[in-house]
Amino acid sequence: MSSVRQIDTVSFPVEGMTCAACVNRITRFLANVDGVENATVNLATETATVRFDPGRADIERLGAAVEAAGYEARTERAVGGSRASTVVSAPAIASPVSAPMRSNSRAA
Repeated sequence: MSSVRQIDTVSFPVEGMTCAACVNRITRFLANVDGVENATVNLATETATVRFDPGRADIERLGAAVEAAGYEARTERAVGGSRASTVVSAPAIASPVSAPMRSNSRAA
């Protein structure tokens, strides 16, 4: 019998980034946290998004990794994850509904 491993995804603001080297450094520090499956850092939105095993890592450890890299993790503004006391749930986003295409040409 195989067990299913829970993976959480959390996003939180990161302050102090100025270039791609900053992004690479933060990504590397987050990836080195035990339990992190994937880390993505976006310079334009100043956000880190991390997929992790909540049994091995938590938002505090992720924030500490960003701080160790020399940047400010705003984990109090995190979105996602399973720990409601620490992480705020993300609002639902409605998907756009596409209208059928209309043709401007007439059948001959």
